[in-house]
Amino acid sequence: MNKVILAFPVVVLSLVAHPAFAADDAAADASAKKAKQARIFKAADTNGDGGLSKSELAKATSVQFDVIKDNFDKMDTNKDGKVTPEERDAWIEAERKALFDKIDTNHDGKVSPEEQAAYIKAQEAQRYKVGK
Repeated sequence: MNKVILAFPVVVLSLVAHPAFAADDAAADASAKKAKQARIFKAADTNGDGGLSKSELAKATSVQFDVIKDNFDKMDTNKDGKVTPEERDAWIEAERKALFDKIDTNHDGKVSPEEQAAYIKAQEAQRYKVGK
């Protein structure tokens, strides 16, 4: 069984040869990463209201906040002037799903090596086109 891993914002697709071994490591890594992100988010939430306002984000220096800064209005779904971890996570998951659906051109729920290569080729072509 192949497992597709999407890293955001830079997309890295790799096929894992032994998912049984990788699953435990991936779960531990994901848990540690989530805990670290929560600590950084909480430190940036200077008023302690559970969300980050634009003024709090302006003071935040971690690169973790770049995606929130760039997409604040899209993430703030309830338009209360702050982005909560739940709003951030929901937006990221929606973006991941949209990207996966774009790459999975035959819509079988899997990304084949051919689909992966086609997506990368299209991205490279777009990058060179924009750069000219």
